[in-house]
Amino acid sequence: KEQQDALKSAPLPPASHSTAGTTVLLENLTAPGDVDDELGEEVKEECEEKCGKVVSVQVQDAILPQQPQVHIYVTFMEPQHAQKAAKVFDGRMFGQRTITARMADVPNL
Repeated sequence: KEQQDALKSAPLPPASHSTAGTTVLLENLTAPGDVDDELGEEVKEECEEKCGKVVSVQVQDAILPQQPQVHIYVTFMEPQHAQKAAKVFDGRMFGQRTITARMADVPNL
């Protein structure tokens, strides 16, 4: 009983906020400065239709010179959905632009 009580009162380790394994970084989907309010929702719909349930989409416009491209982080519910998205979108053409897609972790924005 004492062990059970000790376990109940023991602090829980901090939750991991890592999105590695479930997040895909899409680059070159749109030109720097062309980010609009609908881009995230459009990306989410396309990803869910082709790959699986999306938990979140974070759009980060380009920041010159250190980040010359728009970054779109798509976090999926399941790792296999993220892996599928990386394969589906990498090298795909979108409006005269070649998308790059790779597994990534969402940075602290």
